[in-house]
Amino acid sequence: MAKSSKQTAEQLLEMAREQEGYFTSTQAVSVGYADSVHGYHVSNGDWEKAYRGIYRLACLPKLEWPELVIWSLWSRDRSGKPQGVFSHETALQIHGRLPKNSGAIHMTVPKSF
Repeated sequence: MAKSSKQTAEQLLEMAREQEGYFTSTQAVSVGYADSVHGYHVSNGDWEKAYRGIYRLACLPKLEWPELVIWSLWSRDRSGKPQGVFSHETALQIHGRLPKNSGAIHMTVPKSF
C-alpha cells in the first residue's frame, strides 16, 4: 500500500525536527519525495534551500547558528553518518569558551573524506 502525501510530509517533519529543521535531499527521497519535486517545494515556500542538497522546513523556527547543522549534514558519508567534527575556534565557541562570532566555521574531517 502506498503512503499518502500527508504521511510522507509527517515523516519528513519528524526527521527534520530531530535535525533542528534541516534535512538532506537523500533523506527526503528516503521518506518518499521524488527528486523531481524538491524544486517545487522550494518554489512553493515549504522548503528553504540551505546548501546544495540540504534544505530546511520553512514551518520550523530558524536557528541562531544554522551553519553548525548544515555543515554537519554536509559532512555525512554515504550511510548518513556525520564525518566532521567542529574544531579550533568553532569548538571553543560552541562550548562557551569564546564568544560566538560570524567568522569561519572550523571543521575537521578524516583524510579519506
